[in-house]
Amino acid sequence: MGSIALDKWERSLDQMLGEIDDILEEMYGGKFCLHPTRSPRGKTSQKSQDGLIQIKSNFSLGFGSELGEGYVIAPRFATLDFVPVEEREKATELLLAEIRKRLPLFFPGKELSVDWEGKVLKIYGDLSF
Repeated sequence: MGSIALDKWERSLDQMLGEIDDILEEMYGGKFCLHPTRSPRGKTSQKSQDGLIQIKSNFSLGFGSELGEGYVIAPRFATLDFVPVEEREKATELLLAEIRKRLPLFFPGKELSVDWEGKVLKIYGDLSF
């Protein structure tokens, strides 16, 4: 029973990140060359696996973390081109803002937050399902 609820929770997370991926792809999709081993946008079944922007989430038990357990979000540009620091910072700040805006919509009634933890973002709080 728990795995069904977990699957639903993680599908919601993937859908939320997919919407944000679309926004970032629209902004950056033509600015840099796609990595030669990466599929073009829309050519795979998962948005994190194609296009210029890669937004992956992984659950972390939070050992050694001040924020505790949660989902670590590690965005990156899938390109061999040089991406200026300003562009990476702008993209990650937009990602942070969009996650904050969407968390209550995708996880109503949950007390969830997203903040920087080192060089990655972490969604933490009420992860119950």
